[in-house]
Amino acid sequence: MWPIIFALAIATATGFLSRHIPYSNSTSLIEGLRSTSSIVFGVIGVWYAVISPKKLLIGKLSASKNPNTKSEKENDLSRLLDQLRPPILWGATIICYILAIQAIAPVAKQYITDANTIAFLRGLSYGTLSFFAIIQILSVFQSLSPLFAIYAKQLLQRNINADMDRFGGTPIKRKD
Repeated sequence: MWPIIFALAIATATGFLSRHIPYSNSTSLIEGLRSTSSIVFGVIGVWYAVISPKKLLIGKLSASKNPNTKSEKENDLSRLLDQLRPPILWGATIICYILAIQAIAPVAKQYITDANTIAFLRGLSYGTLSFFAIIQILSVFQSLSPLFAIYAKQLLQRNINADMDRFGGTPIKRKD
């Protein structure tokens, strides 16, 4: 929750300070957001395919109704997939916003001539782009969470096996 509050505070400040920045100066930010959203979509799609290819099959999306009947591995996979949902939703929202702005802005320029209204809309647009930029940065890091989780599990297993070797036990072999 705190990242969204932080992003809203930054967006409010940049919206207020950017009231006189023309739309043409924000096109590079718009293109960057669109490209990054597309990349995050691709990365998360690959993670879904790697983590749980069975969940991608039609009709298999709702696995077990009772979470107590799932194995530890299934629960771990579900948690990883749950972590990947917000970046997908934010990416879709950002792409929709960018497409809407690019369709509406040229038309709005023709009909809105009041200087105060133009300054307000510029600030609102740039503030929203700032909000989405911060959220997109967080989404990029969140899309890497499965990598960190996999690495942490491997490191834990390696440490357990090293301790077992040191104290004369038998290393634990995973059945995955």
